[in-house]
Amino acid sequence: MNEKRFKKNTLLVISFYLAVVFVAVTVRIIFSETGSLAYSTLRDLIPIFVALPAAWLAYCFQRRIAYLHDVRDIWFKIVGATQSAVQYTHMSCPTQSEYGSTLKELSVVIDEIRALFINLGASSDYIGLYPFENLKCIHQIISDLNYGENVDSNEKKIARDKIIKEWKEFRKSFLQECARGEPLEPNSPFLN
Repeated sequence: MNEKRFKKNTLLVISFYLAVVFVAVTVRIIFSETGSLAYSTLRDLIPIFVALPAAWLAYCFQRRIAYLHDVRDIWFKIVGATQSAVQYTHMSCPTQSEYGSTLKELSVVIDEIRALFINLGASSDYIGLYPFENLKCIHQIISDLNYGENVDSNEKKIARDKIIKEWKEFRKSFLQECARGEPLEPNSPFLN
């Protein structure tokens, strides 16, 4: 469950609890006499009004934690695949096996992204747009580069620069999904 949906569900539960409190106070004021059927019924139903939204909220927290775990797991795979692509551009004479391995690693993370995120604008009539096109661009750059001795060092340098550019754009948008915060005890010589 992404952050937007999680916040929406949390606010929905909070709103429900506030509404229950408002209704309970209103019923108590309107039916203030002892033994009122309306107030007694409401009092008897309070455990249900508390338990059901609490169960839903627990479910939402569990889904949010699972989502963050999945996003962080795939992040490590994406970093590895991208670094394989960059390292491929440093090889003096990459073999067909190294070429295939790099493309396979990129293809796997591209499809694992599909397991976590639906395509943008997807519907029953429209397949939608892949949410992180930069990964597909990196795959295409390696695919175009090819393998063997016929790849000159200038082409590899150009490909590496393109991959790094695509990676930086991807990283900026994807890391928004990870719900990161500033460290409590940063260590940098550039801090005062």
